Amino acid sequence: MRPRIRAGRKSPQTGYRSARQQIEGTPRIITHEMGWYKVTGKPGKMHDAVRERAPGGIKPTSAMEEHRSFIHTHHEHGTTKRVRRKLALPSHADLAHLLTLASAYVPHAKVKYFHIATVDRKGKVIGYTSIKFRKLTKAEESKADWLKRNYDQYGGPLGMHKGSPRYNEVLKFLLDNKWIRLKFHPMPGYQFVGGRFVKKVGGK
Repeated sequence: MRPRIRAGRKSPQTGYRSARQQIEGTPRIITHEMGWYKVTGKPGKMHDAVRERAPGGIKPTSAMEEHRSFIHTHHEHGTTKRVRRKLALPSHADLAHLLTLASAYVPHAKVKYFHIATVDRKGKVIGYTSIKFRKLTKAEESKADWLKRNYDQYGGPLGMHKGSPRYNEVLKFLLDNKWIRLKFHPMPGYQFVGGRFVKKVGGK
């Protein structure tokens, strides 16, 4: 799976800045999570997808017909060592959002890709996590509903931190059943190691 993220100069087709330029140029990008929907076939065209944002997370708006991917940030600033060790992985709230987007009862939303941009303490994107997911069948909905009910971000059993046995169990279920596919795309000079993007030795 190739990433649907473009980092670099403006698109000659649309004149929009690249996704990376827009992310890095967003106010409060160092301290607050941000999110956008991207329009497939129009490089760089992004719509704000957040109805409420805070240092600890975001509440996204609903996807529209033209939206094909969702991208949001995970930032290093103010996080604990435990969180930073798994920063490139989807959070418990991310997985719950994925299950909602994949729902067979949300036919208008054609979002197929879910991206996480890891932002360092200087506000620079150091890597992308790309998640492709498929629409669930109605027969799979009961399992998805059960996961969401038990994966409550406000303290349910699946709301434990990334890397916990319960989190690992759910992530393994999603991958083994091919509900999602996960790819990591470090920026030049970085590599993906054990759940996060880190600088290569020598920075090359």
